[in-house]
Amino acid sequence: MTGGQRFHLGAGALAEAGRRLREMSPRRPLVVISRGRLAEAGEKLAAAGLLPPGSVFFHDFSVNPGWEEILAGSSVFRNADPDLVIAVGGGSAIDAGKLIKALARAENANPRPDGIRVRPGGPPLAAVATTAGSGSEATPFATFYVGETKHSLDHPALLPEIAVADPALSSALPPRLTAATGFDALAQAVESYWARGATTESRRLAKKALGLVLPNLPGAVENPLPARRLALAEGAYWAGRAIAISLTTAPHALSYFLTRRHGIPHGHAVALTLANFIRINAESGEDGESPPGEAPWLTAGREAPALLDRDSPAAAAAFWRELLRRCGLAATLPEAGISPGEIAEMVERVNPERLANNPVAVSRGRLIRELRVDF
Repeated sequence: MTGGQRFHLGAGALAEAGRRLREMSPRRPLVVISRGRLAEAGEKLAAAGLLPPGSVFFHDFSVNPGWEEILAGSSVFRNADPDLVIAVGGGSAIDAGKLIKALARAENANPRPDGIRVRPGGPPLAAVATTAGSGSEATPFATFYVGETKHSLDHPALLPEIAVADPALSSALPPRLTAATGFDALAQAVESYWARGATTESRRLAKKALGLVLPNLPGAVENPLPARRLALAEGAYWAGRAIAISLTTAPHALSYFLTRRHGIPHGHAVALTLANFIRINAESGEDGESPPGEAPWLTAGREAPALLDRDSPAAAAAFWRELLRRCGLAATLPEAGISPGEIAEMVERVNPERLANNPVAVSRGRLIRELRVDF
């Protein structure tokens, strides 16, 4: 449990969470779930009590939800006046649930995308993760898009009161989606470890997440046994807890263009440039020594190869890309169909806050040069 959050993990977590929701005796829950997910998992969710009687449903949101969709969902929220919100799915559904609640109860009546003032309180939010990767069930922030521009909302009131991760819900996840969401968790853990905003606690959580996801991801893609699914679900939760403290860094900052322009799933988009930053963030030296007074994030950046059980940045970067290919994913920007001419625009659209959280400061000119190395 973190703060006031109750976390239900593992086989039987659905039933346990269902009992918890029944104790709350909701009158009119709002369930945020895609139609596809409802068709796939509706029977399991209903049997567990996670689709309570009287539920109102909101389905009309995309992967990477847009502002207009959040406005529409908030209108449904206000009309229904729910006493509980249940968001079921991957990061998109859980983010949509957080944002719909926040926007419907915002202090300002007609907020702009960059001017939402969140009002604490309101009905509790239960986040039911059906993928193992986004960690959104463990964080107090959410993402949405206006056109190709990504926006983030960060407020303690966005942290779900109840988080659920049951491998029964990810048992039918296709291999490529298992891989993409798993790499999201891996990237979150690595980035949280070396982030300027990291703390001793976030680094501990990041290492815990890596210890669960890294050895289990290839097997979960190739032969998704329940134990592997469980390890990914738990690892994704701890990775989410870690980035809730530290926030993410440069690979996330660059990923949003790849997702919005090319439709590359978020976790895969992040993973495509992480190998580049293993090298960049090791630039302050590879001798393992920390000069007196060195910032801890610079030391952490040099420790990334050891996190991946490799002895040099080059070996760690090669391992990362080999792991992507083993899991059936493109390992470099050229392999993913990105042209050299797009690199400048990709860097121009970089998220400045996440970029500033990278351990090594990188100019936009250097970013362009580093990302073109792979072409």
